[in-house]
Amino acid sequence: MVRVVRRIALLLIFLSMVSNFVFGGTNSWTTIGPYGGEITCLTIDPLNSSVIYAAVYPEGLYKSGNGGGDWQPAASGIQGRRINSICISSRDSSVVYMSTDNGLFKSIDGGDNWTLIAFDEKQSGKMIMDPD
Repeated sequence: MVRVVRRIALLLIFLSMVSNFVFGGTNSWTTIGPYGGEITCLTIDPLNSSVIYAAVYPEGLYKSGNGGGDWQPAASGIQGRRINSICISSRDSSVVYMSTDNGLFKSIDGGDNWTLIAFDEKQSGKMIMDPD
């Protein structure tokens, strides 16, 4: 019985050493933003993979232009709404659609300004954009 316990202990020590080697000694995530709540969806620009949109409830929409290194608010006036989905045009990445609990919004300037294009008192769900 003692031999079995020693073998298990040695195995555990070995595995912890290997995991530290493989993971560089850390087993944690580093927060780089966006901050402020629950991330409800992420979308990467199909024409420029450095541009990422992140919906954060209840804060609103954030945009990164450098692959997630920095985040800026991207939807003034949309804060406090649950964003369910974000779609970016595969032909023109300045055209972005966003579904919220309060309707469907469209931006034609990369998320700087938004226009409500459809309203339904029911919750808007996920969207998929036709590439054609």
